[in-house]
Parts: sequence; structure tokens; C-alpha cells
Amino acid sequence: MDMWTSVVITGLACTLYTTLGGIKAVVWTDVFQLCIMVIGLVAVLIQGSIHVGGFGKIWNIARNGSRTDIFDFDPDPRKVYTTWTVCIGAVFGWTSIYACNQVQVQRYLACKSEREAIKAVVLNLFGSGLLFTLSCLCGLVMYAVYETCDPIKMNRVSTSDQLTPLLVVDLFDQMPGFPGLFVASAYSGTLSTISSGISAMAAVTVEDFLKPIWKPWTQLSSRKKTLVSKLLAMTFGLTTIGLAGVSSLFGRNVVQTSLIFDGIILGPILGVFTLAALFPKSNGKGACVGWFAGVAFSMWIGIGGLIYPPSREFSELLETSTAGCPEANATTSTPVNVTSMLTTLIPTKPEERPDIAENFYSISFYHYGLIGCLCSILVGLIVSMLTGGTENVDPCLIAPIVHTIYKYVFKNKLNTSIPETNDNLITIPVPKQSSKGCENSPVLNPIKSTRI
Repeated sequence: MDMWTSVVITGLACTLYTTLGGIKAVVWTDVFQLCIMVIGLVAVLIQGSIHVGGFGKIWNIARNGSRTDIFDFDPDPRKVYTTWTVCIGAVFGWTSIYACNQVQVQRYLACKSEREAIKAVVLNLFGSGLLFTLSCLCGLVMYAVYETCDPIKMNRVSTSDQLTPLLVVDLFDQMPGFPGLFVASAYSGTLSTISSGISAMAAVTVEDFLKPIWKPWTQLSSRKKTLVSKLLAMTFGLTTIGLAGVSSLFGRNVVQTSLIFDGIILGPILGVFTLAALFPKSNGKGACVGWFAGVAFSMWIGIGGLIYPPSREFSELLETSTAGCPEANATTSTPVNVTSMLTTLIPTKPEERPDIAENFYSISFYHYGLIGCLCSILVGLIVSMLTGGTENVDPCLIAPIVHTIYKYVFKNKLNTSIPETNDNLITIPVPKQSSKGCENSPVLNPIKSTRI
């Protein structure tokens, strides 16, 4: 199928059910799509094991090819794949996604209660672990099948993104229906990601832009508000179709590219949330300037890394072989191209790279989230101090660990007084609260509170 045909069909289908069904359709289709994804991966794992001769043989082949050596503690941040880079990238990447990403937050809000949301996160831990484990095992199957014949070197495929579909075609060529099962599995993962993003962007646009800025919004009926939300979802869905086509122009691994952009954007967002939760003296000006500084700094590194890709010393993957390929063993007689031969024999001058490309732009993309987060926190703290900071912060908005530090290190408590303004809610003081760090602080009564 042509790429654009596939992109348009996928995008339109996803936009349609997200627009019509909202968050409920997103959640339930995600459940169904997860089941399809697991079934597809299990089918590849089972058939691949049968094709190679058992999973024990697959593991031995992977071990002999150094595919099971996962512990590399080289501290050099320029090396793309080490234990340190992957762990740091996982910590900051997943924390930013599950703590301050609207795609996940809207799912928490869709739960009946906070306790149910916590259960969903815990169950997600096991579900994600299962999915990633199956994906890694399928990767070992792929290496065992193509151990002596690398499809990329033999030009059967052009990028690593096409390896898994090729593996499915080779494994299930005599089993009608199974390649279609994998296509459904791959589409399920795509639809799940796109639908969540479309719904999240529509919700953010309504809550953070239309409601506070567009005054006629309050005068619209519920039906018209729903219609506007659906039109926004449709607009973002159509935009996503165009962005999917643009992503094909990068000419590199799509997953790696997405991780780069996640680090550039989500790292500074995590920094802003961390600034607010751990530093009571920070203010809105510091958070805003810190976020822009974090995005600008990480984007500078990211764009520089795209223009000057890391040298093979830092990004080289493990070796693959073509010794078992029929084409590699065949001998053919072809005319000699003298010009091509001379070009090959005459050494070419290596491309000159600035020193900043070798040291700064070569930093692993797994570190982008850490860099953006720390930059946002540091700049945010400096700007907050220069602008006077903030006073009288509700202690319930500060992380419990900060209360512990103030109590045992500074021998005092956070200021619990809240200034009275016309924008405050009428509060009911409660002497004791079970929530740690919120003792003797005013809390909102969700039933009796009204605006002045």
C-alpha cells in the first residue's frame, strides 16, 4: 500500500471515532487495540521460535551476537546506547509522560476516583512491562532469523522501521490471515497513540484557551460546546495526517525521532512541574521563562544533533552479516565502470566537523529530557529570585518531601497563611488533615464553597 494512502486511511479512521466518541471511545478502543497488539506480538514470537528451532536456540544466537549484553556503564554521555543513557532517558521520559502530560492526565480524570486512577497506573505498569518484554523478545527473534543475511545491507528494506513487517511476511508467507493480524496490531498501536493525542489537544484548547479568553463561550448551549469540541478534534486529526507525512522526510528511525522531540518538549515541562512542587519560593514568571529557556536550550542541542549526526564512534550499532544471503554468494559478470573505480580508489577528504559537533551536539538524545528539565529549574529559580519570589503558598500544593526538609533541616514549617482576595474561595478551616504537610491549613469544602 502506498504510504500516503495508508496515512490518510489511518488518520481519517482515528479522527472519526475520536471526534464522535470523545474520551470514552479513546479509552475503550485503546483496550481493544492493546489486546490486538499483544496477540500480534505473541504470534510473531511463537512462529519465529518454530522457524528458528526453539527459543533456546534464539537466545544462544542472540548471546553469541552480543545482543543480550545490556550492561554498559560507560559514563560518556555521547554514547547513544549505554545503561546510564537508557536509564536516565527512561526516568525523565516516563516521569514527564505520566506526571505532567495531558494525554495521561485526561485518563486519570476519566477514572471514578483518585484511588481508581492509582489502580490504573499500577495495572499499566504490568501491562507496559508485558508489552515491552514481548517487543524485545520479538527483536531477538528477528536477529535470529536474519543472523546471516541483513535485509538492510541487501536492500530488501531501506530503514529499520520496515524490518518487523518484512519479518512477518517472511514468517507467515504460507499462512493466510496472519500478516493481516500483524497489520491490525501495528495499526492498533498507531490509532491508540493518535486518538489520545487528538482528544488531549482538543480538551486543552477548550479548557485553557476558549473558556478563559473567548467570552461568548459561556453563552453557548451544551450542544454547541460539544460541537465545537468535536470540530477541534477533527481539525487536530487532519493536522496529524499532514505531520505524519512530514515525518517521512526525516529519513531516519521514526521511534528515535519521536524520542528526540519528546525530550525537547517534555523535559522542560517536567522542569516546570518540579519547580512548582519542590520550590515554594518560585513564581509564575520564573516558571514561564524557565520553560522557554529549557525548550530553547534542548532544541538547540537537538537541531544541532540532526544537522551533525553523532560519529560512528558513539552511534555505531553492532555488526550484522550478509554471509548467508544468496545474492552475496552469487558471481555475476558486469561491465567495469572506470569512473566509479577511480572515485573509490582516490581518497576523499573527510567532512570537516566543528568541535561543538563532536562534544556538544553528539550528546545522546536520551539526555535531552534531563537537560531540558534541569535548565528549566535553574533558570526558573534565578528568575523567581530576581522577581521577588512568592509568599503565602498553600502547603498542600507543595510536595510532602519539602515539608519534611523544612521541619527537620530548617526547624520550621512552611507559611500556611493564604492572602484574602476577591478571587479566593470561601474556605472552611479544618484543624487536622490526614494529608501529610497540610496540617492546620484551610482546605476547600467541595460542597459548600462558593465564589465571592
